[in-house]
Amino acid sequence: MKSPIALLLTLSVAVALAPAEDDKDKKGKLNAGDLAGEYQYVAGEHAGEMIEKAKLAGKVTISKDTILVPSGEKDKDFAIAYTIDSSASPAAIDMDIKDGPGKGKAVGIVDLKDKELKLAYVAAKDKDTKRPTKFATSKEDKAFYFVLEKVK
Repeated sequence: MKSPIALLLTLSVAVALAPAEDDKDKKGKLNAGDLAGEYQYVAGEHAGEMIEKAKLAGKVTISKDTILVPSGEKDKDFAIAYTIDSSASPAAIDMDIKDGPGKGKAVGIVDLKDKELKLAYVAAKDKDTKRPTKFATSKEDKAFYFVLEKVK
């Protein structure tokens, strides 16, 4: 029979090494906090056409609930509220432009691997707007697709 100290030590090690239930549920799932940081554009596409590099200038800043995007107009950056559904694969993102040259809603998908953020979305005209299912665009879907690199 093991001594009480040896038994206690064995149980302590087993408990310490066992993953917490919450950690299991979140492992591999994207959440809003994961996106927080500053990004620069790598590439962009709209309706099957590449977006000119000159139009992809500026820093994109993401917090746990807001995306700040330069609009190209002085003092008129976009402030976009967002939520993520990490139960979808890839993760779904719903966006709502709160401030900037235009307002509106969009639905999309998002993925973050290492420092590379991929975001594809379409303007949400109504509740039946179909969310993109892949990180690509076509003339038919009129989607936007951006690749950004985390710099901070």
